[in-house]
Amino acid sequence: MRMHTPGLAAVVLVVMSAQVPQRFSTSTALSETLSEQSEIAIESFDVPDLPLNVSHTVLRKTDKGFFLKGDFSNNSDQQIAGLSYMLVLVDSNNKVQSALIRTESCKLAAYETRTITFRTPLRLKVERGARLELMLEQVLGVQSIWQVLKARQTLEAYAAGDYSLTPSVLRVPNHVDAPPRSQIY
Repeated sequence: MRMHTPGLAAVVLVVMSAQVPQRFSTSTALSETLSEQSEIAIESFDVPDLPLNVSHTVLRKTDKGFFLKGDFSNNSDQQIAGLSYMLVLVDSNNKVQSALIRTESCKLAAYETRTITFRTPLRLKVERGARLELMLEQVLGVQSIWQVLKARQTLEAYAAGDYSLTPSVLRVPNHVDAPPRSQIY
């Protein structure tokens, strides 16, 4: 069997994966600007108490801007109707330079996993050495809403190297999207 010799990118990813805790995926933007690439990998911060997990997230470049693409897994027994996410730009000194919060519609059946590309274009400019990190902030189910408490503080602390904060999740009933109850007379 012939072995492929890893390039610089593989070496950097191996070094990064040794420094990053398990709840965070280890894909990073290597020292190129977004304008030089057609896809850029995004680190995904996993929130264990949310019913939705996201992995393999990338920004795909188009003429209109960048589109977020990722693998989404619904781990609940109810349909997911939408989500809000936070995308932060972290410079080479681990300081958050800017943050973006978006709400997107997506329909995922109970226990479904699917690759989704959101069609809302993002306009970003990232300098060399910077990286992007994504964290789900809210998940809208048909019967429940899950909200991450202090999401920005948790993600900023993580970006700065403080891995001690664990995000808390508040679950409340969704009275707007829930199907009407049957009334017995």
